[in-house]
Amino acid sequence: MPILYLQSCTHRWHNQQCRNPWWRNQRGFGLNRFGLTGYCLANETRLARVYPPPKAAHFISHFASHGALVLIPVAAMAQQPPPMDEAARLERRRKQCRVSQRRYRDKKGSTEYNLKLDVNGLRESVQSLKGLRELLETKIWSSKLAQNAAVLKAVEQYYAVFEQGLHNPEAGGENVRKCFEMQLGFLGAFLDPHVQFGDAVGLRDVLEQWHRYTQFHAWIETSFVSAEVFGSTNSPVVVAQGTLTVLMNRMTLEKIYPRALDEPELASMLLDHVVEYRTTTTFSFNERAQVERLDWEVDFLGGLSNLFGSAIDASLVLQGALLAEGSKLSARIEEDTSDGRRQRGMVDRELDRAALNLAPRPDLGYSMA
Repeated sequence: MPILYLQSCTHRWHNQQCRNPWWRNQRGFGLNRFGLTGYCLANETRLARVYPPPKAAHFISHFASHGALVLIPVAAMAQQPPPMDEAARLERRRKQCRVSQRRYRDKKGSTEYNLKLDVNGLRESVQSLKGLRELLETKIWSSKLAQNAAVLKAVEQYYAVFEQGLHNPEAGGENVRKCFEMQLGFLGAFLDPHVQFGDAVGLRDVLEQWHRYTQFHAWIETSFVSAEVFGSTNSPVVVAQGTLTVLMNRMTLEKIYPRALDEPELASMLLDHVVEYRTTTTFSFNERAQVERLDWEVDFLGGLSNLFGSAIDASLVLQGALLAEGSKLSARIEEDTSDGRRQRGMVDRELDRAALNLAPRPDLGYSMA
């Protein structure tokens, strides 16, 4: 570090009189035991050019004779930085801060603007997806309604086909047989070949129960009331509510309510009277729109209670009733033979006949030589 700092007091003279360009760029000199060293007052940077003491003394005497040098302690120079340079530095700093803040605000505003654009785009996408979902739901609902309408129509047709029970082709003429064949053909298309009907499988037991209900009453009438569709579109389940209206006769008491024969008063209230039962039938469809499971429940207690006006009398009649699970009638129409052999009923005979009619016939064609 220089001991003294020699500052030029007459810069105008200094710049005009010094022919050496290097000297014109200097604003001061440092004097120490090594010689004279040039310093730049703007940034207090030490210059590389150093003059030895003999030559340094010549320069000092030359500038001092013109009154262009003053001796200032180095510590004082460190404590008194040029105020103009500090103000300029602060002003530059403020400008840089303003520029940085402006850039930050611009960047933040651009980010917010882009986010608003993204949000608006997402809102449009959400609205588009909602519209697409509503369209798909409408199509699915329409398809489901069409499917439901088809199965409901089939169920209503089932009630219409058996409105008067099962026709007996062996007890009537040609028209009765045609009606029976129509009923048989409908069940063949409406029911799966292996339909589950309670604990039985196949078409035969369905026909047999309709035959027993028809034969064990003077007449019967079924009607459709309402229905609900559940399950998937491919395998819907229809729960139908209906009514079964019957006219009681002697065979009704013998084949269904034998306990009433021991109660003359109750028997008289049953004979030749009309009873209306509420029914619940469940149709489980498969993917081929055929019923693969059929369940039938008849409210015998409710129907008899309405007839007697007493649930106690209805319960008394139902004790020992020939009814099986699933509202099936357990009594057979045909009596066994004297040797104990079971006779084949009408349903078995007609099914065998229908199978023979549907079986492929052998080719009777021939060629002449």
